[in-house]
Amino acid sequence: MINIYYKEIGDYDSLNDKILNLIFKDINLKKYNKILIKPNVLGPYPPDRCATTHPKFLEWIIKYLLNEGVDRNKIIVGDSSGYSTKKSFEVSKIEEVCRKYNINCKPFEKDEVVKVKILDTKVIIPKTVLESDLIINLPKLKTHILMKYTGAIKNLYGCIPGGLKPKLHGQYPKEYNFAELLVELYKVIGRNREMITIMDGIYGMEGNGPSNGNSINSKIVIASKDALAVDIFASYYIKYNPLDIITN
Repeated sequence: MINIYYKEIGDYDSLNDKILNLIFKDINLKKYNKILIKPNVLGPYPPDRCATTHPKFLEWIIKYLLNEGVDRNKIIVGDSSGYSTKKSFEVSKIEEVCRKYNINCKPFEKDEVVKVKILDTKVIIPKTVLESDLIINLPKLKTHILMKYTGAIKNLYGCIPGGLKPKLHGQYPKEYNFAELLVELYKVIGRNREMITIMDGIYGMEGNGPSNGNSINSKIVIASKDALAVDIFASYYIKYNPLDIITN
């Protein structure tokens, strides 16, 4: 059985640990050697643009891990933006949260990489991703101009460093082919490690997403140990037929 937990929450100041206690209830967080928190840091967008995981959402997760006794040195916040990741971390206030709690904030462009074959393409994946034994995936609930919807599975595309992402978009320009790439990447990243998805849908984006749409108070947090389950639930929640989302 796959469990999905959700809670209607109207603003970031109303976050509490109830849903985190449910999703982590059977997990000994102190057993992991490296925990990667993967937010959506699409670009150098301030939090009120609703294009990136909100810094208060990330802070909520970090505080929970630390309160559960996780060594801060085992936690890494990592992503690769489509722009300067360092600038994106700064403008989105993700870097500020990491500094506050003395957490390593890593642009994947600065990481060592491993080459893997996905479909007919050689893709590089940061060692930090492959060395993590737990990934906490923090996607943002948004629409997407190509894929209709972007969520848990699509958020892992940010694990591919910098300049390779637009090249892959060019190589897989059609919705179906790009969806196939995303799903295969998800399988590679999810192999031999645990992953928990906690979606920031308190404020999301509708219209011309993932960066140029309109903010919307979607008032939802969704969590599961299955990223696909989160995507199916979330796409239904925003009134898509989940089967119209090809990654689903």
